[in-house]
Amino acid sequence: MRSSNAITTRHPALDGLAGAIDRLESRAVPSAPVTYLGLGWPGADAGAGGGLKWGAVHEWLSGDEHSTQRHWTPPLGVLIHIASRALAAGVSGGRIVWIGNRVHPNAQAMSAVSAHSLFVSADRASERLWAIDLACRSAGVAVVVADGSELGMSESRRLQLAASAGQTLCLLARPWREHKEISAAWTRWRVQPSMTPAVHPSWSVELLRCKGTQQTEEGARRWTVQRDHETSDVSVVSELGGRLVAQTRPALRAFA
Repeated sequence: MRSSNAITTRHPALDGLAGAIDRLESRAVPSAPVTYLGLGWPGADAGAGGGLKWGAVHEWLSGDEHSTQRHWTPPLGVLIHIASRALAAGVSGGRIVWIGNRVHPNAQAMSAVSAHSLFVSADRASERLWAIDLACRSAGVAVVVADGSELGMSESRRLQLAASAGQTLCLLARPWREHKEISAAWTRWRVQPSMTPAVHPSWSVELLRCKGTQQTEEGARRWTVQRDHETSDVSVVSELGGRLVAQTRPALRAFA
């Protein structure tokens, strides 16, 4: 992969992004500072030290070792759930930027957040890096959801600095085959489709790493979550009497 320092041109489709970001910043309303965004999954929030840290990069790996660059699917159901909770928290300008065609959900899945979203088409890693960096530094953006595949350690550090500068939540989707790559991300998660029979889409979510927390025994940081078709909310489920039952969760907690 080419070094980010060698980037001299970018795709014409990105030329209007800076202007769009400027318009978002002009409409941004300052909000009370918060440190963590709760996922709404108590065990996962506790394991991550309170939830997803604002001003940080969080990586979400999916697929398996055999997934190719062309054939892997980001965990969009989980990412949309997080974006929705960020909007409900009402912080950092309340806008979401989706970068990379791979992470552009369909209209039905996006119903809860589409009015607050900006979509950026960028396929090359160098283009995505430039767009993610710019969006993360904007005061008008709450969350950046991006295709983070093919981004190395130096790019990861750059995006962590950008997210910290803008106090933005940066969610990078990456293929599982890149899980051995070194990263500056604050947390790393693995998301896989759950094999447990369920009416609603469900996933196994595992917290692989979180800065500032100790590694626990295998399986201690893994949860099964399920999405409600009507609300798009994703909640933890437990197995009772041979069937999956959604556990009751508070609407949102943005930890101070």
